[in-house]
Amino acid sequence: MKKYIPEPIDTLDISLDMALENLQELLAKNIHEVWAKSRIASGWQYGKTRDDSKKQHPCLIPYEQLSEEEKNYDRNSAIETLKFILKLGYRIIPPDTVSLSEQQLSAVQLEMDNILNCKILSGLVSLWQNHNKTTWQANPEVYYQLALNFLKHNEPLLAYDVLAEGIAAFPEPAVLTDKNRALYIRMNQQQALALAETGAVREAANILTMLAEYENNIDAETFGLLGRVYKEMGLSEAALTEEKIAYLEQAFNYYFTAFESAVARNNHDDAYYNGINAATVSLFKGDMEQSRNIAQQVAAICRQVIADCKNMSTDVMYWVDATLGEAELLLGN
Repeated sequence: MKKYIPEPIDTLDISLDMALENLQELLAKNIHEVWAKSRIASGWQYGKTRDDSKKQHPCLIPYEQLSEEEKNYDRNSAIETLKFILKLGYRIIPPDTVSLSEQQLSAVQLEMDNILNCKILSGLVSLWQNHNKTTWQANPEVYYQLALNFLKHNEPLLAYDVLAEGIAAFPEPAVLTDKNRALYIRMNQQQALALAETGAVREAANILTMLAEYENNIDAETFGLLGRVYKEMGLSEAALTEEKIAYLEQAFNYYFTAFESAVARNNHDDAYYNGINAATVSLFKGDMEQSRNIAQQVAAICRQVIADCKNMSTDVMYWVDATLGEAELLLGN
């Protein structure tokens, strides 16, 4: 028998762009899942060492628990598969990239302008009832702007419905482009806010917790919203005393973490918002000293913002004065 010599297609001249990095990891994980499912269906099970007679294999575990060496085996298969597809002349287009005709683009832009400029609730409702789902899903920013407008009109249920359809238009979050990833985060934040406005704070907390895990870092708005929903749960008359204490502690942790992060980044807006809420929740918890310490820092930040505005001859935002007033109140002034 002639000796077999493998001759895979040469893909050395093919390079994968940044947009496919997430895809190759998802593909690697799926390769492992397919292999594991097939093995389990054939009667194999996990074992510390491979034993063909007992049908045991140490890699019958979730992909995330594999060693880097084992993951790289699947990653290499994924990379070579993607390169082979490109070598044959096929194109891989990110799922959140949709092409519209000039006419469709014009129609969507006109609707966006109407949403941004419409001041009457009935007009916004009409836009929503008559929208073209296909063209809107190609430009999810339309959903986001309409939802913001509904929230301004104190219509959280309508905002929630708009955002639910808009978020459903996104593919798996792991394969989003940077632009749509940022929009996906903002839309989920506003959906949680809409739920909180209706009183569905637990559901809002679930969305925000998922979002915090997805972001994998401290986002002041997400943490601020988490602080808000846990504060509301902690102040709810329906909560038991033990629950109130736990909820308020969680609220404080989210607010204070976001406050410290904002201070470190010199982001005054996020700092005074999260800081004053952390100080107020400290008061609810009964920790007067902690409350005043944070309030003192917040007051200093607000005074700095006011001084900067005067130096630049710009107006001071209402919330800066309001926050300074609340800080002084907590300080007993």
